[in-house]
Amino acid sequence: MLLLDDGKEDLNLNEIGIPESNNGCKIVLTTRLRQVCSSMVDRVIKVTYLSLDEAWKMFQDVIGSPKLIANQKIRKLAWRVCKECSGLPLLIEKVAN
Repeated sequence: MLLLDDGKEDLNLNEIGIPESNNGCKIVLTTRLRQVCSSMVDRVIKVTYLSLDEAWKMFQDVIGSPKLIANQKIRKLAWRVCKECSGLPLLIEKVAN
């Protein structure tokens, strides 16, 4: 799987070295600009922002270590990091990992 995050314009995948193939590989493109993906994708999935409470729960779930989050210094830092992710699920998942 290849993740292209926050695309700003259409990409020619062949030009950047990704040949067209039917080998089952997936490319995930994230963008805030709907027109960017119109010519490149098979399927569009609209992802909404999470509330701060939902984002914090997801962040904790991805970390998966209640002992780690129980430490007050780490918890405070993790909370700030989670807030900086602005409710974006893909970003929360990547940062928490």
